Amino acid sequence: MLYIEQWWNTFIFRAGKGKEISVDDFVLILLADYKKDKTGFKDSTQKCFEKVFDVIDMDKGRTIDLDEFVFAIRAFGHENGAVLKSVFDSLGQKKGHMKKLVDSWIQFVCDEDKSKKDVLLDAF
Repeated sequence: MLYIEQWWNTFIFRAGKGKEISVDDFVLILLADYKKDKTGFKDSTQKCFEKVFDVIDMDKGRTIDLDEFVFAIRAFGHENGAVLKSVFDSLGQKKGHMKKLVDSWIQFVCDEDKSKKDVLLDAF
């Protein structure tokens, strides 16, 4: 099975391989998973984003440059290049380290502590 197909089946098509799922149903599934087991949800989300960034990291150097980041995130429907550049720049590096990128997405998706600065929330 192709790597990306495995990713889709594991993290997106939770109802079963090839079964259609609406955006609303997907969000409800994520919410239920989060409420049921926050630690497990965070672990699963971490694996999901690590696998996404593994695909983006073309040279496997565990870093990503601005062009790779913008190209990849646009594939997920985020078209505003200025916002994407702002997110990338907020990491404070010319090449973003994968761990920092993954951690920022995990914070955005999983962290309930509103006192922490959230780079993605600020940008979007």
